[in-house]
Amino acid sequence: MENKKLKIEVPEEVLQKTNKCNKKFRCLSGEDANLCRIICCFGQDIYFVKCLGNKDCPYLEPHKKTELCTCPVRNEIYQRYKI
Repeated sequence: MENKKLKIEVPEEVLQKTNKCNKKFRCLSGEDANLCRIICCFGQDIYFVKCLGNKDCPYLEPHKKTELCTCPVRNEIYQRYKI
Protein backbone atom coordinates (compact mmCIF):
# COMPACT_ATOMS: atom_id res chain seq x y z
CA MET A 1 0.00 0.00 0.00
CA GLU A 2 1.37 3.41 -0.99
CA ASN A 3 1.59 6.35 1.38
CA LYS A 4 -0.46 9.32 0.26
CA LYS A 5 1.47 12.56 -0.05
CA LEU A 6 -0.22 15.92 0.42
CA LYS A 7 1.23 19.41 0.39
CA ILE A 8 0.70 20.62 3.95
CA GLU A 9 1.04 24.25 4.92
CA VAL A 10 0.43 25.87 8.29
CA PRO A 11 0.76 29.52 9.30
CA GLU A 12 4.10 30.70 10.66
CA GLU A 13 2.53 31.67 14.00
CA VAL A 14 1.42 28.04 14.50
CA LEU A 15 4.95 26.81 13.78
CA GLN A 16 6.32 29.28 16.32
CA LYS A 17 3.89 28.02 18.98
CA THR A 18 5.19 24.50 18.40
CA ASN A 19 8.57 25.22 19.94
CA LYS A 20 8.93 21.87 21.74
CA CYS A 21 8.75 19.66 18.62
CA ASN A 22 11.46 17.00 18.81
CA LYS A 23 10.38 15.32 15.56
CA LYS A 24 11.65 18.09 13.26
CA PHE A 25 8.08 18.77 12.02
CA ARG A 26 7.92 15.47 10.16
CA CYS A 27 4.13 15.80 10.07
CA LEU A 28 4.60 18.55 7.48
CA SER A 29 6.18 16.09 5.05
CA GLY A 30 2.75 15.30 3.66
CA GLU A 31 3.12 11.56 4.18
CA ASP A 32 0.33 9.76 6.01
CA ALA A 33 2.89 7.62 7.81
CA ASN A 34 4.20 10.71 9.63
CA LEU A 35 0.85 11.74 11.12
CA CYS A 36 -0.59 10.39 14.33
CA ARG A 37 -4.13 9.26 13.59
CA ILE A 38 -6.88 11.44 15.06
CA ILE A 39 -9.38 9.16 16.80
CA CYS A 40 -11.83 11.84 17.90
CA CYS A 41 -11.93 15.52 18.67
CA PHE A 42 -13.92 17.84 20.88
CA GLY A 43 -14.24 21.42 19.78
CA GLN A 44 -11.25 22.91 18.02
CA ASP A 45 -8.54 22.13 20.53
CA ILE A 46 -9.01 18.69 22.09
CA TYR A 47 -7.73 15.84 19.92
CA PHE A 48 -7.33 12.22 20.91
CA VAL A 49 -4.82 10.36 18.76
CA LYS A 50 -3.35 6.97 18.11
CA CYS A 51 0.35 7.75 18.43
CA LEU A 52 2.74 6.39 15.80
CA GLY A 53 4.89 4.82 18.47
CA ASN A 54 7.19 7.67 19.47
CA LYS A 55 5.80 8.20 22.96
CA ASP A 56 8.44 10.79 23.89
CA CYS A 57 6.55 13.60 22.13
CA PRO A 58 6.25 16.62 24.47
CA TYR A 59 2.74 17.29 23.13
CA LEU A 60 1.40 13.84 23.92
CA GLU A 61 -0.59 13.38 27.11
CA PRO A 62 -1.31 9.71 27.82
CA HIS A 63 -4.75 8.70 29.05
CA LYS A 64 -6.27 5.30 29.82
CA LYS A 65 -6.62 3.83 26.30
CA THR A 66 -5.50 6.69 24.09
CA GLU A 67 -3.44 9.88 24.04
CA LEU A 68 -4.36 13.55 23.98
CA CYS A 69 -2.47 15.59 21.39
CA THR A 70 -1.73 19.21 22.29
CA CYS A 71 0.57 19.88 19.33
CA PRO A 72 -0.42 23.16 17.65
CA VAL A 73 0.84 21.98 14.23
CA ARG A 74 -0.94 18.62 14.34
CA ASN A 75 -4.15 20.29 15.47
CA GLU A 76 -3.88 22.89 12.68
CA ILE A 77 -3.35 20.13 10.10
CA TYR A 78 -6.54 18.45 11.30
CA GLN A 79 -8.50 21.71 11.22
CA ARG A 80 -7.31 22.59 7.70
CA TYR A 81 -7.16 19.20 5.99
CA LYS A 82 -9.31 16.88 8.16
CA ILE A 83 -6.48 14.31 8.27
